[in-house]
Amino acid sequence: MRDQCSATTKQGKPCSAKARPGRTVCPWHDADMVAERAAWARKGGHGRSNARRAAKALGDGNDLLAVQTRLVVALQRVEDGTLDPPRAQAMAALARAIGALAVPGELAQRVADLERVAGGRPA
Repeated sequence: MRDQCSATTKQGKPCSAKARPGRTVCPWHDADMVAERAAWARKGGHGRSNARRAAKALGDGNDLLAVQTRLVVALQRVEDGTLDPPRAQAMAALARAIGALAVPGELAQRVADLERVAGGRPA
C-alpha cells in the first residue's frame, strides 16, 4: 500500500499528502469525500473572514488612527522593499474590515451621544 496520494495537483505535480487508510488517494482527492470536504471548508472558513480577524484584533481598542499609521508605515516599507507586497495586501484587507466594523460602531456612539445631549431617549 502506498503512503503517498497517487493523484496529481492542479499544477500537474504529484500530491504530497498521505493516502487515506485502505485507499490510494488523500481526503482532498477522494471522490467519496466531496460532502466532507465541503463541510471542512465551511467550518474552516468560519471565523477566518477579514471582518472576524479584524474584530479579534481590535478587542476593546477601536483605534483607527493607529491602524492608519501602521498602513502608512507599511506603504513606505513596500516602497523601500522591506515589506512583501502580499503581506501589505493582507494588512490592507484587514484595514478595510476594521473600517467596515468601525462605521456602525461610530454611528451608534454618535446616536448615543446625541440622545444624551437631548436629555434621554425619546419614547
